[in-house]
Amino acid sequence: MIKLLLPFLIILVLALTVIDVAEAKRVVFQNGEDSLSGHYLVPTSGKPRAVILFVHGDGPLGYDAHGYYPLIWTRLLKQGFAIFSWDKPGVGKSTGNWLAQSMKGRQKEVQSAITFIRNSYGYSGDQVGLLGFSQAGWVVPAVANNNSDVGFVVGVGFALDWLQQSWYLTRVRMENQGVHPDVIDEAYASHVKDLKFLRQEHSYDDYRKRYAHTSELMSEARYQFILRNFRVNATSDYIGLTQPILLLLGDKDLNVDILNTKEVVEKLTEGQQNIQISIIKNATHGMLNAKHFNQQTPGLSFLLRLMWQGEKAVAPEFYMVLDEWLSHTADSAVSHPSANSKRVVINGDVQKISLTDCYTIDIP
Repeated sequence: MIKLLLPFLIILVLALTVIDVAEAKRVVFQNGEDSLSGHYLVPTSGKPRAVILFVHGDGPLGYDAHGYYPLIWTRLLKQGFAIFSWDKPGVGKSTGNWLAQSMKGRQKEVQSAITFIRNSYGYSGDQVGLLGFSQAGWVVPAVANNNSDVGFVVGVGFALDWLQQSWYLTRVRMENQGVHPDVIDEAYASHVKDLKFLRQEHSYDDYRKRYAHTSELMSEARYQFILRNFRVNATSDYIGLTQPILLLLGDKDLNVDILNTKEVVEKLTEGQQNIQISIIKNATHGMLNAKHFNQQTPGLSFLLRLMWQGEKAVAPEFYMVLDEWLSHTADSAVSHPSANSKRVVINGDVQKISLTDCYTIDIP
């Protein structure tokens, strides 16, 4: 019983941190056949200067991402930003099934959220920001590209290529476990065979037969989710983006090759003044303090530490960089909208797509 109650207690404690600075309203919006339950938070200090939509990473995440988002909401609300976040399909009070989505489906969902928030509360496109995590890197840039409904973007822990990121995550995990390099080489050869199997789009029965010897088989829904998405690559989504963009990468990220992301995005946006790429010191994939929270597969003890440390759980430089960027760049985007309609985003998630991997709790 205690284990069942702990996640709810964690969420309650962290949610209480925003009560004094926000008025919260539960709303429902439609995306196709899905009715999605969202929470709209408005600063108590006055009319919002803009609204920031939170775009989830991987996994069955509710609107507050296991209590992680409120660590960021409080500061944004104090700066005058409204917040909009929602339960993924099939999570909380939302209908549907997040595992039935493709990345294009997720993009459509974000656009539905943007349309709802603009129509309901009167924001201009320049007053709409997207803040995405991990897997959202294959969602947000595509939504923002040539989209006058998006004014500015913040991305946390973005990868570019699903397959490249998958192997990076697996390799780093093995290295941290002290696995011999020869064994890692063998694992890579097996990984290449896994990719060939995926590209042939075998049935779930074929998958079960081939990997019957593994300790953790994916569910059929997870397997189909991977088949729909493993080919995604966000590289082309950055071409032509003109909105202000802040890309935040943790220097202790165990999930994403941040140097690859930085190098590729810098080349794609060479000569542009609208993008800032910041590598945050002592930060994890989700901008938490790497000294206490650097795990690829966080569990219950991770959430307990998150609850007790509160804002101290976050890498200090993350707050500093985000606060400064929003106070200058985002304000400029709202006050002086660009002459053209193009918009920019940065976002990225870390997806575990090795065929032998199964989903675990994901803190962005």
